[in-house]
Amino acid sequence: DVVIELTPTTYENNAEPAMSHIRTAIAAAKHVITANKGPIALAYPELMAQAEHRGVFLGYEGTVMGGTPVLRMARKGLAGCQISAVRGILNGTTNFILTEMERGTSYAEALRIAQERGYAEADPTNDVEG
Repeated sequence: DVVIELTPTTYENNAEPAMSHIRTAIAAAKHVITANKGPIALAYPELMAQAEHRGVFLGYEGTVMGGTPVLRMARKGLAGCQISAVRGILNGTTNFILTEMERGTSYAEALRIAQERGYAEADPTNDVEG
């Protein structure tokens, strides 16, 4: 069995309710796939250790680069290679907003569009303030 955890990302209250969803699933020996950055950012070592202990998979690739499989590529596609640098746009939401503002769109309107398109979280604080 697999639990797919897709609640909105939060960092407040220890990334709840997602943190409890993930911990409960792992404790029940269920594989977990999440697109929620909160639990991964706040408790990655603990969650990975629990998953390994229970013999289950914790998938979190959807939390990085808008779901681009960059982690898998780095682990498998570049096996044997030494990665010495990574360059790129590290925050797609901010990049989108700045591009829109460069075109004359107001910040508020650019943020609204980013949220409409699913680029920004429902609470965009962490998207735009770091």
